[in-house]
Amino acid sequence: MIAQPMPQRRLSKEELLAWVERLLRERSVIAPVRSGERTFLQEISAPSEVDLEVGRPVNSLKEFLFPATETLFRLRRGKRAVRMELPEVGRLQVLFLVRPCDAAALTSMDALFLGEPADFYWGERRKNTALVGLACLAVPTPECFCTTVGGSPIGTANMDVILYAQDGGYVAEALTERGEALLSLAGGAAMEQPFVPQAPELPPFPCPPIEDWQRVFDDDYWQRLGERCLGCKICTYNCPTCYCFDIRDRGTGGRVERLRAWDACTSKHYSIEASGHDP
Repeated sequence: MIAQPMPQRRLSKEELLAWVERLLRERSVIAPVRSGERTFLQEISAPSEVDLEVGRPVNSLKEFLFPATETLFRLRRGKRAVRMELPEVGRLQVLFLVRPCDAAALTSMDALFLGEPADFYWGERRKNTALVGLACLAVPTPECFCTTVGGSPIGTANMDVILYAQDGGYVAEALTERGEALLSLAGGAAMEQPFVPQAPELPPFPCPPIEDWQRVFDDDYWQRLGERCLGCKICTYNCPTCYCFDIRDRGTGGRVERLRAWDACTSKHYSIEASGHDP
């Protein structure tokens, strides 16, 4: 965190998009993009692609740090030796207009992938990824429940910069040294008076206390729900904190690739062993 908070800056929508254009010169930018009636986080090539009226995107940001399928290494067989090649990971990127709930999910993923032994691939991408968040100051949707699980519509966990939509523009505040460097590329003017955000009130979400979870583990509800399940696994693929993966080897000629691909505990083949035993 920065020792002395950088003065907040006021940005118009035009200045915000000009900032995106400057960021694109140096790194990849992943931002909300409108597709039909839905919005998705995806890599952009121009500021005009950014959906500034975004709610919550359909997909989570985990795929930009933990790809659905990735090559861990390649082995090439030569005349005298086998050579290992590591893929290039950790390119500079900015996740733009990330909502507080999605940013907060990275805490759980960091605990898994950065604990010992740390995952090299997650660590490299995480180190080279900046988060520019967008606080939720408007009335929440009926699906929102961040305050029930200890979050906040104006939470700043894991962000480098946070934006507050205000009076047709934005108030931008750097939260880390990296965020301060990013915000130095933006235009706008320093705020004369600090903006103090007020979080909207969320109705309580009906969630049983954790001590009751074991009691409902074998509830008939899950059987009824399971009968409707198609096994598509999209619930776990879209979940920002699901991290199960499978390891596969793929050989072509004199080359072998080791791949890591998302898996899901809802798959009927999830825990089947090579012998056919399913624990």
